[in-house]
Amino acid sequence: NIEIALVFLVDSVVWLILLPVLYQQGNVQVILTFSSSIVHGMNSVFMMIDFAFNRLPIRLFNMTWMVVWALCYIFWAMLYYSITYRWRYPFLNLWTPTAMIWYALVFGMHFVFFFLCYGLYLLKMKACRKVFPNFDETMNVSLQIEDEMETGF
Repeated sequence: NIEIALVFLVDSVVWLILLPVLYQQGNVQVILTFSSSIVHGMNSVFMMIDFAFNRLPIRLFNMTWMVVWALCYIFWAMLYYSITYRWRYPFLNLWTPTAMIWYALVFGMHFVFFFLCYGLYLLKMKACRKVFPNFDETMNVSLQIEDEMETGF
């Protein structure tokens, strides 16, 4: 259930950080392609549809996986640079004076987007409880079935 937060994070980085940088470099055609628009635009729409109709809970302890993801990505970016001698994204370049600010900003955005999605989840649960009086009972039954399927008991 961290995917929804990661989708919004990645899309925000692409449109709010990468696009302006590429615009300054005169290289916007890298992002403004049909496939990139679909990948970094429509996936948010599809994730919101999925979020609206599924019963997958968002738990606070899953924030741990967002932190693990962020740290793995930082490690991957540095590994990618050590192999190719090229930074995957310009703002990740450690040799620029603002690099640590960008790393901290993107790391912090993981928390912001997770808690925004967690808040949306709480609002969805509140709305479902108002519309469907026995929502908690059906939610518990579906979670119990899911647990049984995972454990095999």
